[in-house]
Amino acid sequence: MKFPKNALVAILAVTSLAVSAVSYAKVKLTLADHATLSHYLSAEGTVYFMERAKELSNGELEWDHYPAQQLVKAGGVLEAVERGRIDAGLLITQYNSDRLPLNGVGGLPGMIEKTTDGSQAYWSLVKEEESSLRKEFTKHGIMPLGVFLLPPYQILLAKDPLQSVSDLRGLKVKTAGGAPNITMSNLGAVPVQLSAPDLYLAIERGTVDGTLFSLLSGLGYNLEEIIKSATSNANFSSLPLALIINKEKFDSLPSNIQQALVQAGEDTIRHITQWMDKEEIEAAEKFKAAGVEVYELAPEMQEEIAKSFEVARQDWVDRLSGRGLDPESVLDSFERAAQGR
Repeated sequence: MKFPKNALVAILAVTSLAVSAVSYAKVKLTLADHATLSHYLSAEGTVYFMERAKELSNGELEWDHYPAQQLVKAGGVLEAVERGRIDAGLLITQYNSDRLPLNGVGGLPGMIEKTTDGSQAYWSLVKEEESSLRKEFTKHGIMPLGVFLLPPYQILLAKDPLQSVSDLRGLKVKTAGGAPNITMSNLGAVPVQLSAPDLYLAIERGTVDGTLFSLLSGLGYNLEEIIKSATSNANFSSLPLALIINKEKFDSLPSNIQQALVQAGEDTIRHITQWMDKEEIEAAEKFKAAGVEVYELAPEMQEEIAKSFEVARQDWVDRLSGRGLDPESVLDSFERAAQGR
């Protein structure tokens, strides 16, 4: 059967448009996190990640972003991604310590000195296909696209600088729970758990005397307005976070989108950790400018506090060993990776 020349041209044109439409079909993913758009974890973390992935996909990837717990509470990100309610999210691993217990290793006290080095050590272990840290994610149908740590936590107090470790006795200090609680209790302080948004008012009212926080995070909650002193060389703990995606969803994506997401994860970890290390130094200057005394703990105080770190780490090992896990090998691997061995 012969077609008129004009008809053939029309058919070819329609076919070309159809192929073009398929080739440039958009992929849209949903991502939720707990941070407001003005918070650095959003601006330098999730938003950076989404924009980078979109760029690497040549615009084929689009996002529906739900920040500030609009869609999912901070503690519910893991379950929401696992069940497919959202495709991806920013996860605070300590909020899911019952399901990701070994990933708490990055939040133990005395583990890292710089955010960049500690995060790369943590990520290098999670990337290993057969590592126990990675398997904690994958057994829940989750693929980690990147993990990182916040800057080492200092002690911020509405009181004068510590002259000795004994000055901590009886002080009520906000912590994130877990190992920091053990550290504070062992030093004679009273650990208190409350949400970060409630911290300013709690310090202002004297409900707590201070907090374990990075200086950068302290600025995020305007603590320079009510804090009198802050250490700059302590290392009370950190907070591990992870960019995650539903594994089944990831596997269903075109290969170029998968590659874009993986590379964007790598790029984001590098970007935000370098940014945090720089900003932590600048945060110290901003605290000083606000009249806060930012000081270094004396070597003998650091040495005494380090003994409490060992107690907290051993408590973590004992508790997880009691659950039939192998935290000692994870701790050893993390320490070797952090030291570049």
